[in-house]
Amino acid sequence: MAAALQERTAAEIRKDLMLRVIAHRLQGQEFGGLSDAGCRLLRQLATMFEADPNAVVSSQPLIKPGTRLVRQWKEQVHVVKVEAEGYEYRGARYENLSEIARLITGTRWSGPAFFGLNAKQPNASEEAQ
Repeated sequence: MAAALQERTAAEIRKDLMLRVIAHRLQGQEFGGLSDAGCRLLRQLATMFEADPNAVVSSQPLIKPGTRLVRQWKEQVHVVKVEAEGYEYRGARYENLSEIARLITGTRWSGPAFFGLNAKQPNASEEAQ
């Protein structure tokens, strides 16, 4: 993107876009830029959209079919099997994890949060402490 912006003159770029670019760069200088994982994800998305501009990006974490998610809740262990199209829990199929989390807890939960998929993975320095 930086190369594309350098090819244009400032007059060719809409003012609101230029303000956003400048704000983004200032924020990066002040608080640090994107993580390596964030850069990789953006490169993957760019490649995907280059190949198919109408591609749809899911906000759900990518979990390989066959994976088993295990969660203990109130002294009971719950196992969910990830399938290609949805999830299997106690012999029934569900479209999303939130349905299963709600069934287990009786309250509204984010399924990915309930099963620990939103948890930040510790980096090497955090593990050493």
